Amino acid sequence: MLLILNVIFPIFAVIGMGFLLRRKKFLTPESVNVMNRLLYYFGLPALIFLSIVEFEFEKVFNLAGVAGMLAASIIVCLLAWASSGFIKGKPQRSSFILGCFRTNMAYIGFPVITNLYGSLGLAKAAILDGAFVVVAITFSVIVLEYYRPKESSKKNILVLLKSIVYNPLIISSVAGMVFAVLGLRLPSVFTRFLDLLSRMSLPMALLSVGASITFASITSNLNLQALICFVKLIFLPLLALIIYKFLIPTTLLDMNVGILILGMPTAVSTFVMVKEMEGDSDMMASTITLTTTASMFTLSLWLVVLK
Repeated sequence: MLLILNVIFPIFAVIGMGFLLRRKKFLTPESVNVMNRLLYYFGLPALIFLSIVEFEFEKVFNLAGVAGMLAASIIVCLLAWASSGFIKGKPQRSSFILGCFRTNMAYIGFPVITNLYGSLGLAKAAILDGAFVVVAITFSVIVLEYYRPKESSKKNILVLLKSIVYNPLIISSVAGMVFAVLGLRLPSVFTRFLDLLSRMSLPMALLSVGASITFASITSNLNLQALICFVKLIFLPLLALIIYKFLIPTTLLDMNVGILILGMPTAVSTFVMVKEMEGDSDMMASTITLTTTASMFTLSLWLVVLK
């Protein structure tokens, strides 16, 4: 119980503070957008890069840890797709599938992992993030395009694929791995500059998540939303636990980081992609709100299981 209070409560207290600041208009939609852009292009890349280069590459990269997480994510994506026939509307199907496996790694995952496992855990999470983003965006584009209205323009696929290559989180992960493998070090003045940028990332990310929560967006599909919450927050990390235990064994730290990362709520960035490619954006907004709220309890459960 003390571990849960020390790890989970501070994280969700800051998220709750972001929600209240938005309600009291201390944070406006415009200021939240500015925060997100600062985080996405500067704060989080600096955090990821520094967390990786702090350690030797062999210490942070674990192929089994990456493979187990990706295997669980792909299996759940395919299962959600295969079982989505009961959902009538095509936009709802695509949003259901994405809601089941897209994970909020950077904005909630990094703070939780840092609180639990320190800089080494964060470095391992950053490696997982680099691999997961590529796979997640690729599968998301395939699903959204498959269920997209046929008369829609397809040109946005190239834009989304280009976003994989130019994704600052992927670039910082790759750069960090290159520096770690080659044993390179930045001059101390640049390291201190990046350190200052990175320190703002975790609290600002949590405030941003809280400010983005809007219960007014919750739709009437509560049964479907409950199913998404179960799959995303319980079934997906449970499947990862089974894979790590019986199929792709790895170290305890890598297993715990992989499972907890997959137990995070649905990624906020998924909403932008769904809206861009004509999925059900209202349903996705509901999914993000409900999984974020429910994860306060499910993450506490996973901490007990992995203790």
